[in-house]
Amino acid sequence: MSNTKRILLAFAVILTVFFLQIFNEKVNDFLGIGKVDTNFYWSIIGQILKYLIPTLVVLFIFHKPKDILGELGLNKDFSKGLQYAFLFTLPMLIGYYFLGKYNNEQTLIENILKAFKDGFREEIFFRAFLFGQLFRQVKLGFLPSVLVNGLIFGLLHIYQANTLAESIGVFVITFAGAIWFAWLFIEWKENLWLAIFMHFFMNLYWHLFSTENSALGGLLLNLPRILTIALSIYLTIKIVRKTGQLKINRANFIKG
Repeated sequence: MSNTKRILLAFAVILTVFFLQIFNEKVNDFLGIGKVDTNFYWSIIGQILKYLIPTLVVLFIFHKPKDILGELGLNKDFSKGLQYAFLFTLPMLIGYYFLGKYNNEQTLIENILKAFKDGFREEIFFRAFLFGQLFRQVKLGFLPSVLVNGLIFGLLHIYQANTLAESIGVFVITFAGAIWFAWLFIEWKENLWLAIFMHFFMNLYWHLFSTENSALGGLLLNLPRILTIALSIYLTIKIVRKTGQLKINRANFIKG
């Protein structure tokens, strides 16, 4: 990819992200997903399409059709992503089972679909599209790419907070989470299914056992999440080093 094309791709990706956020309510109204009485299943589909369609449009402009799935990381091992994501998130499942209270306000299928919706659309849009294109194609380097990704991802979750202190806490947690997910995405050979199912299981357990409404949570509630992060990092490093070197290194940390 030429330097000119890389610059245009960077602008296209970032402008797409800001376009969706600036016109979020208008896009919701256009798709018919912004109202309380919206059909639940259409709401799930519509919210996925809201992120997926603009992502695909940009990718089809800059890449060959046969490369699109690869750019999204969806052509990798589905079962491996699912299995390792479940393994890594076991501390949250076990911890919240004992610490939380089962949430029966929604059916199990509704909780599953909502958790999958968020995991699928956010990992495609923020990890594979925003971070992935900046790091893999624009060649910004891991740190600048993940800073852009983390800054936007963190700011978009501040709505969960009610005070300045909570806002800062939510931002820090989600910013750090964006860095962690981006690192996992690259180290697992750009297998987005791992990130999708990690996101899915973490959201599902968080809501299924009625913990708290924000990403911040309490100290005790954050312990299972910390253990999940630590387990995923430890096992990822151990598994990757069995067959080679870590993908993120000094050579591509600042500049790709």
